[in-house]
Amino acid sequence: QKNFQFGKRPPLKWIILIEVFWRDMKKIIKIISITFFIALFTSIILVGTKSQLGNPTITELSTPAWTESGPLELSPERARFALLYSIIENKSFQFDTETARLATPDLGYKNGRYVSLFAPGTSLLMIPGYIMGKASVGTHLGATLTIGFFALLNTWMIYLIARRLGASPVASIIGSLVFITATPAFTYSGVIYQHHISTFVILLTLLLSIMPAIAWRLAIIYFMLGISIIIDYPNAFFIFPIIIYATWQFFTYTKAVNNIKLKFNPAIFMSAFTIVIPLSLYLAINYISYGNILQLSNTVSHIQALDPSGNPVAARGADVR
Repeated sequence: QKNFQFGKRPPLKWIILIEVFWRDMKKIIKIISITFFIALFTSIILVGTKSQLGNPTITELSTPAWTESGPLELSPERARFALLYSIIENKSFQFDTETARLATPDLGYKNGRYVSLFAPGTSLLMIPGYIMGKASVGTHLGATLTIGFFALLNTWMIYLIARRLGASPVASIIGSLVFITATPAFTYSGVIYQHHISTFVILLTLLLSIMPAIAWRLAIIYFMLGISIIIDYPNAFFIFPIIIYATWQFFTYTKAVNNIKLKFNPAIFMSAFTIVIPLSLYLAINYISYGNILQLSNTVSHIQALDPSGNPVAARGADVR
């Protein structure tokens, strides 16, 4: 009562205590808000997840319960999951007959072997989810939740990009919420497609490109360019303009009377070298899968069905053997 008489300034120690209390409360409110929105976005993604529990065998995966009326209804999902299954269970990038049946009609054929018709990146990135799912809720659900995880990362990327461009926290959150609920992003967050992984790579490189130019950021951008090719070939065309912009930040020029002097940071070369890491992995996988490091997956013979003996039929451009 003595310290808070009307019209008198509170003692300095009380002012400091109030400021410390308010600072701590803001941290707590921030943590609660972040937790709430992570839970909100995660719940939205889980609602859209299409999967089943359990660790089915390749024979069970080919039944209508998993295909026509199940989570592997569409052939691109089946083909990517078939490659994932073959890598983990069969230790091979090539398909045996039963796995090949699951992948049809999106099945490749090369040198007398059944192979994937899609870039391997999506299947490779689902390996941790598959393994963890096999030990808990189920292989397919674990793999599918990997896509959901990238969908969640995309909402975060949109928030960070919006904040970097000057939007308020509320507007940035609304932008992320609109992305995950009012666009096809919601549908693709719970199925085995490459779209959310591709989107994450593009958004990450975009975010890094609008931040201050530092060599390690440029190195990540070039590295992600290589990763994007393994996921889906057209990604390179989407990221290429970002690469040009990010690289240009390391150039400086001065105008003279009759000429222009252009200088660049040598760090560009070391940063650009990081693209070699994922591309080397990709070339090695191509050699293992197709026997040719330069073979694009969607350029091999396309098999639409197998006969009862496991031989290719209904092929487009298939080898006649």
